[in-house]
Amino acid sequence: HSVPVDVDKLNRDVIEQDYNLWDALESSKWIPCDTLELCY
Repeated sequence: HSVPVDVDKLNRDVIEQDYNLWDALESSKWIPCDTLELCY
């Protein structure tokens, strides 16, 4: 038997978690901006 998987939703959840992690790191200033490939 197979369970339907909402891949788009899973991807959005993962991406959102990833952004939340980077936002937390950025706001805490744990890492200097020049070590990041993307600086806002």
